[in-house]
Amino acid sequence: MTSVSNRELSRIFYVADAEHYFTCNYSGTRRKQLPSSGYANLVGHLKDNHPGYVAAYDAHQRRQAGSLTACGFVNPTASNMYSWIEWVVDRKIPLSEVDDPLTRSMSKLKPICSKTLNVYIGTEVAAVETRSAPN
Repeated sequence: MTSVSNRELSRIFYVADAEHYFTCNYSGTRRKQLPSSGYANLVGHLKDNHPGYVAAYDAHQRRQAGSLTACGFVNPTASNMYSWIEWVVDRKIPLSEVDDPLTRSMSKLKPICSKTLNVYIGTEVAAVETRSAPN
């Protein structure tokens, strides 16, 4: 593992729970971490209780190597919308499927409504038509 900041390790292995509390993705343990003390308490928990965290971090980095989202280049809202459009178009399902509670519960994507999806698809179609129109 190359030199990595405690902040980066905490971002990967913890979820912000309540103000100044973080939950470990490995064990579910809640740790208090005040902003003034950096991330030493969180990283200390990893070192003491999860000796495989270095290998897990390296594996995570390899998986994310080709992902623009991991580098922070893609807006999360745009990425979410693209994923919904890709899913609906590739599966050839009605737009109303995104409104279905079962679909929403089975998807890792943030929920959207079919009207919003329709607007974004219309915008995408217009952009493609503009770019592919003869000059």
